[in-house]
Amino acid sequence: MRVAIAIALGTGFVPAALCQSILFENATSAAGLDFPLQFVRAGVAVGDVDGDGWQDVCFFGGTATGPRLFHNNGDGTFSDATALAFPDGGVDSVLGLLADMDNDGDADLVMIRRRNGDYNDNHFAYARNDGGVYTTVSQGEPLAVDRTHQLGGMAIGDVDVDGDLDVVVAYQFGMALCLLNDGAGAFSDGTAAFGANLATNRPFWSITLADFNGDLLPDLHATVDGEPDYHARNIGGGAFIDVSTESGVTNVGSDMGLAVGDVQNDGDLDIYSTNIAFGVLYINNGGDVFRNRAAGRGCDQFANIGWGADFGDFDHDGDEDLAVVTFGGGGPLFENDGTGRFSDVSATAGIFLAGQAFVPFDYDRDGDLDALVVNLIGVPRLYRNISPGLPDRHWLIVRARGVQANRDGVGSRITVTTTDGTQMREVLGTTSFYSGRPPVAHFGLGAAEVVDSLTVRWNSGAGRTLTAVEADQELTVSEPLMRDGRLVGDADADGDVDLDDLTALLIHFDSQNATAAEGDSDGDGDVDLTDLAVFLAQFGADLIST
Repeated sequence: MRVAIAIALGTGFVPAALCQSILFENATSAAGLDFPLQFVRAGVAVGDVDGDGWQDVCFFGGTATGPRLFHNNGDGTFSDATALAFPDGGVDSVLGLLADMDNDGDADLVMIRRRNGDYNDNHFAYARNDGGVYTTVSQGEPLAVDRTHQLGGMAIGDVDVDGDLDVVVAYQFGMALCLLNDGAGAFSDGTAAFGANLATNRPFWSITLADFNGDLLPDLHATVDGEPDYHARNIGGGAFIDVSTESGVTNVGSDMGLAVGDVQNDGDLDIYSTNIAFGVLYINNGGDVFRNRAAGRGCDQFANIGWGADFGDFDHDGDEDLAVVTFGGGGPLFENDGTGRFSDVSATAGIFLAGQAFVPFDYDRDGDLDALVVNLIGVPRLYRNISPGLPDRHWLIVRARGVQANRDGVGSRITVTTTDGTQMREVLGTTSFYSGRPPVAHFGLGAAEVVDSLTVRWNSGAGRTLTAVEADQELTVSEPLMRDGRLVGDADADGDVDLDDLTALLIHFDSQNATAAEGDSDGDGDVDLTDLAVFLAQFGADLIST
């Protein structure tokens, strides 16, 4: 974010509040989240469990025997909904992620369960969401494979781009495992097909699936403790190759936490990983090749042991800031100056970044990013964003609803352009450490009241562009329909649905035995008002070439 510049007048004294561009207030008690977790290592996931539009919070781990779900009441408070959501008590788990695994429109739950409370005896579990109530469908990994290792991290994404979300689980001092989803929430072991030395034992920590080279395929990045980080490139069909060395992610240290974002608004994803008292900022050159630029960007040093981290535009000035949660004291809040260079403003930001897990999300639906910090032992801390510049700045939150792609739109790329420039976000299933984020993209727009163009690219290859989009709203953009590899409504098969296609439809209106080239959008053999309605819904859709 751009640091406010104060001009000293008179005595030269400027109140801190007037200079502060990012500011939070502790809302934990007011929100009803001031309860003792008593967790040795606590995971957290944020998502809309009951489909009411408000983000709920689910905690995992510790002395509890199952997840603890807190329902967002929509008035700035949460209530404990654990008994209603988990009538069977749930699964004793250390981490869970909320995601629509069966594409039925609600947030299911994938978890890493503990056996007999043992953090070194972890196994996969899946619970289906039926109207806000969770039913455990499976416990234990496919093929009855046991993992007697501590969990490192878990990521979700459409590994094989077949329209549903898969899972990758990585273990500390153990191998990683790829679980392929059949679309109905049943999983099979896809580790061998994944390749890329995924099964090689490493001391994994945080992992994420994200498109680092712009080919619409999710790649895998993992932080590794005491060894070079791990980076695998997706080559299609669910197969990956290990490109850790050639990609330049070669830092050797105690890398643990992970954040992914476009820190300099150049259209590709960069990586930040936390370590003991320092961070690594891998800047992407656009071709999935990285260089550590932390020292020159002001985000290389901090006190204490770094764990969770995430990017977010906390002051709505059009660039992504960086929060780092540490153990042993408070972590830094790095403000982006708009060029991908950072300064630590944590001393005056009103937020204590001590703990392990971290999730930025808009819990009160006022358009800005609030912050949830989960400690190792004690109460979680929820911070409300009250940055002083927010009333004069604008925002946009976008959901990319998948049709051929997974319904949550995980892996979709969203680009917005205003008079101030262009920003890109990817809808990610998870980054940080033991943390799950909502599947939305948040943009700060500065003074822009209108987005000139908004483009969503799904990993199915379909895209949609909207123009003159009003700011300060939550917007859902649905993926255009495709049939037999062709956009529905694209009569001339040129890869977009435009006025030329409307001309073909009108010329053949009321025709029988018509083809797609003659405007039959719904495939029933005639051209009528239904086809016109389908065309209008598809108008502006295009196929994205990479």
